Amino acid sequence: MRSSYNGGAITNILQDKNLNLVLEVNKPLSMGPFNNKDTLDWPEDRRLVKVPVAEIKQYDAATLITVDSTLRANWITEFVDSNYHEKMIVNYNGVNTKMFQPSLSKNDILDEFMLADDDILVGMASSFRWYNDIDELCKIYSKALAQIGNLKFLFIVGNKEKELELQIKTNEYSLKDSTIILYQVPFSQMPSTLNSCDILVSHFNFHGKWPHNCSIKHLEYLSMGKATIATNVGEVNFAITDGVDGFLCEQGNIDDFVDKIVELAKKPELRKKLGKAARQKAEKELDWSLNVQNILNHLNQNSSSSVTHKIL
Repeated sequence: MRSSYNGGAITNILQDKNLNLVLEVNKPLSMGPFNNKDTLDWPEDRRLVKVPVAEIKQYDAATLITVDSTLRANWITEFVDSNYHEKMIVNYNGVNTKMFQPSLSKNDILDEFMLADDDILVGMASSFRWYNDIDELCKIYSKALAQIGNLKFLFIVGNKEKELELQIKTNEYSLKDSTIILYQVPFSQMPSTLNSCDILVSHFNFHGKWPHNCSIKHLEYLSMGKATIATNVGEVNFAITDGVDGFLCEQGNIDDFVDKIVELAKKPELRKKLGKAARQKAEKELDWSLNVQNILNHLNQNSSSSVTHKIL
């Protein structure tokens, strides 16, 4: 069950039915007031944090608590109760490697944009929230385009307001003729859309605030066997090993991103090498099945031979 304000009521049913609860904490309820665009500051005093009764009730009822990052695990132990670490595991996000896999298929939607055979398509799929810093991203693309004239940039966005913002920003940075914006691509079409790209980007800038945790998108990039350039910040792009299965760039370092885009644009064999290693990592380490197995392993380790665990 995913933790929520209504989850406290559900724990009563689980206990009545003698079911063991695996609780997924996407974001601790008590973290909400501090982890938003207006604050984004780690509290200096735990007395500032108000922990809802529902949060405590769910943690107490859980056999196992899973979180997707050490940051969220640290929040629970520092501001809720340090004793919860005994039944908590950090289980990073995963990817469906059977759905997201290299292929020859490409999204037919891109045909209307008349891409030339020698064009290098640089793609990014994102919610494009404040921490993706569209201004900085456009600066990166503009500087890269000045060096490699056959670059094209694909923005895959789900929010209509962000689509309009991207249109305005790409015009402002003289990227209009080199930019493709796709709005609300169906999930089933995401593999073929990503497969149409030569280079994929996972760009963030949190400007000194605590980082968002564990992006799933870059896992899909790796699973597609694509060369990926990502921001090295927090655990956002946790699965990428710099120079092995992708490139990691310093947060806010525009020139670093530009250099990596230019290098990959010029070196198709390097793109192929990084992409192959990325796919191998995705299959061996990042598939959702491994994520589930990690949960089962912890349950089995902590259960006695006389207890049978039922998982909701």
